[in-house]
Amino acid sequence: MRPLPPPHKADFVKQLKKGAPLELLLEEGWWEVEFECGPDKGGLCLVSAKRYQVQHTVPTARLRPAWKWSSDCSGWEVHTEVPRSLPSSEVQQPKPPSAAKPPQSKPASKSKQSKAQPSRRR
Repeated sequence: MRPLPPPHKADFVKQLKKGAPLELLLEEGWWEVEFECGPDKGGLCLVSAKRYQVQHTVPTARLRPAWKWSSDCSGWEVHTEVPRSLPSSEVQQPKPPSAAKPPQSKPASKSKQSKAQPSRRR
């Protein structure tokens, strides 16, 4: 397990530039977003989740720096660039469910089969 990211300054968003990577607390999880603008007079910021093609207007309290855990376990670092998305050629799309096969007709019972039919054994 790794520790929680360190606390950040409450006014950190005032120094952000458009496109800066952030994390948004939404539906009990932290999601990668990019800063668009803000905060406005009401303390709201506009952020966009490019991966999902959506924008959110949220209070600054639901934003934090884009943290990443250092691979050498030296601690938390802040992303300074937006993480690279996978090219569409590398994204695996789920396979659509196969169409339901029509029911096959039942073979005729042996009593109704003609004796002249060749054997189907191989």
